[in-house]
Amino acid sequence: MAPTFATGDYLIVDEFSYHFRQPKKEEVIVFHYPLSPSTFFIKRVIGVPGSTLEIEGKEIKVGKNEYFVMGDNREASFDSRNWGAVPEKLIVGRAFVRLWPVNKLGLFPGY
Repeated sequence: MAPTFATGDYLIVDEFSYHFRQPKKEEVIVFHYPLSPSTFFIKRVIGVPGSTLEIEGKEIKVGKNEYFVMGDNREASFDSRNWGAVPEKLIVGRAFVRLWPVNKLGLFPGY
């Protein structure tokens, strides 16, 4: 799978919606990296709280208030397979608008 975002893309993040609803499976979210909260990551939600996934032959149970995320470039992505699920409290928002590069301008990039 090809990467959806690249270094240098300029995004506007919707930091409002998740005050009223939970992130949904397949949404692209922005969050603080659990092992270094000053760093932001952008990944796709693969597992929501309480779901069970089979990833690379392993069964994974997503805990309460956690999200399992993976990058779209699965073979090269550093994601929940490496460091575990993302606690809900670290989620900043969802990708809302991509402004740059201009040829990829659009609402809800990655959907």
